[in-house]
Amino acid sequence: MQQRSLASLLLSVLIALAGCATPHDPVIITRMQQWGGSAADESLARHHTISHITLHHQGMPFAPGQDPQKYLRNLQS
Repeated sequence: MQQRSLASLLLSVLIALAGCATPHDPVIITRMQQWGGSAADESLARHHTISHITLHHQGMPFAPGQDPQKYLRNLQS
């Protein structure tokens, strides 16, 4: 009877853990030479000073009295 309880417990644990691991595709890095690319030409780059940043974020509801501008500023700090 003890073996059956242990087997049942083990099976329950395995079933519970089965949803915890999600397989991911391996990251494949393709080198520039492999796909026929060419190195960036630094002389063609437009040099500039960053003055604005656009943040993309998920939509979310704001509670009454909450300041959306303050929220966005806080994302940058």
